Amino acid sequence: MKTYELLALIKPGLDQESLNSLYKVIEEIVAKYKGEIENREEWGKKPLAYNIQKNREGVYSLFHIKLDPAAVKGLDKDLKLNEHILRVSFTQKKEKKHSQVPKE
Repeated sequence: MKTYELLALIKPGLDQESLNSLYKVIEEIVAKYKGEIENREEWGKKPLAYNIQKNREGVYSLFHIKLDPAAVKGLDKDLKLNEHILRVSFTQKKEKKHSQVPKE
């Protein structure tokens, strides 16, 4: 399993309760593909550079997930089918390698 960052752009008209239920749906979809969400960051509502489906702003949420690379395509497709999600973006998170400094 690899670690990915999933950035979801969500329609801005949802209240906090609806947003929380959408997060649960996203968790269920990730679990369907045998993945797990390690962390979620809510970045809040921000203006968009251009209109997406007639929306001038969107709610940004970043998920850190562990997932099998073969499941990324299916997860992406399932998330795009949700009517409340405007866009999704996956990025593979690189593990930081610590360089060893020679001791003097």
